[in-house]
Amino acid sequence: MYGQVWKFLMGRFFDRDRTVPQVTMSLEPGEMKTVSDASSDSTVIVQWMIRVKLFNETSAAAADLGLVWLSGEPSFSAVLPYHLNPFEEKTATVRGETSMARQKIEGVDKGPLFERLLEELEATKLYVTYRDEKGDYFHTIYERENGQETTEFNKNLPD
Repeated sequence: MYGQVWKFLMGRFFDRDRTVPQVTMSLEPGEMKTVSDASSDSTVIVQWMIRVKLFNETSAAAADLGLVWLSGEPSFSAVLPYHLNPFEEKTATVRGETSMARQKIEGVDKGPLFERLLEELEATKLYVTYRDEKGDYFHTIYERENGQETTEFNKNLPD
């Protein structure tokens, strides 16, 4: 019993300086096309594509990548790659369509339209979860505001 506790504590002590994966994320617009909604004059259907770029910034591999929404209910589903090797970048493509108010998108350039689409999809604050080779989980908080992306690395997800 005491041997197992001692072994666990010593393992944690020597692991304290180990390199852990840090995955950054970026959302980039792809194709966006508006289609008139036959059932309503006040809404427009937006067919969209988003590229989710993931980059592992460290020399430790990251596995079991996933996206977590604040609301718990994703507005779209993204199939992320299972594994990111050290210093590797991968891109996942997500396609979908959503209905938006006509006044929100008429006469809007592609950049601001993309920002409004992310707000509509509740994708301005996301969490990327992943684990290292020891099985410990890590999280990156992704936020996008006014076209500026920020990432923050956390050991635990917020409540």
